[in-house]
Amino acid sequence: MSIAEKDWKYASKLRSKFLERLCKRINDQSLKILNDSTLTQYERYLALYKHIDESDKLVAFGFDGWSRSKAIQCLVFYYQQGLITDLEYSDFTPETKEVIASWLGIEKQ
Repeated sequence: MSIAEKDWKYASKLRSKFLERLCKRINDQSLKILNDSTLTQYERYLALYKHIDESDKLVAFGFDGWSRSKAIQCLVFYYQQGLITDLEYSDFTPETKEVIASWLGIEKQ
């Protein structure tokens, strides 16, 4: 599925913000794991390893291989992950918002 040129350029500019937001969430959760005094050091290590492994898959899915043909799929992912603010979302064209909403099975314009 193709994306309008305007939306492609806009999304390309926003991607670094989306990545930063996702990494902040990942890092914040990592700190919670590391600071969990109810776990032994080894349990923290195991929990952190699992968390980073799962998080790496999210980062790879959303940010590896950015291309115009993959942009809608990525935008849906960013929306699902809560990485797009309402203000940022509102600046996409109605056509792109319609496609994203369709993929998600929602009505959000």
